[in-house]
Amino acid sequence: MSDWVDDYEHGVSPRDPRVLELLDLLKYEYIGMYGEPDPNPEGGLERCYGTSGSIVLATYRRKAVGIAGIGFHETDGPAVLHRMFVLYEMRKRGIASGLLFECERAARRLGGRQLVLETGTSQTSAIALYRSKNYLPVDPFGYYADQPTSLFLGKDL
Repeated sequence: MSDWVDDYEHGVSPRDPRVLELLDLLKYEYIGMYGEPDPNPEGGLERCYGTSGSIVLATYRRKAVGIAGIGFHETDGPAVLHRMFVLYEMRKRGIASGLLFECERAARRLGGRQLVLETGTSQTSAIALYRSKNYLPVDPFGYYADQPTSLFLGKDL
């Protein structure tokens, strides 16, 4: 666990005010990077709750500092990572690595054998993190499957 995280809460509701606050900040980050919010109607955290997934919230001094979710979109398919985000001022402190580890644990606990993700090619810090954790290219999937600015990675659990 990072020195900058007191807890990783699993199974948090997508309607939790802390989740909504982080997702709102993430929306503005997407606007800054891409000029618009993420248009993917399936990209949120609604499918990462209950028996089909898990939302993980990183907290420090009782404040939410990071979030990520995993969801299963197909029976017997891989778990899919969604909306990994760490507050800007809390980056480069190991929080994203911890969130990724906790999402991998959650996916295994729910029966997942692989965790896959899609990220934008301009998100170089995220790509470096995933590659450092042994995520390798996988076949394109989902909403952005035909986008040349998307990178698809996965890891066997």
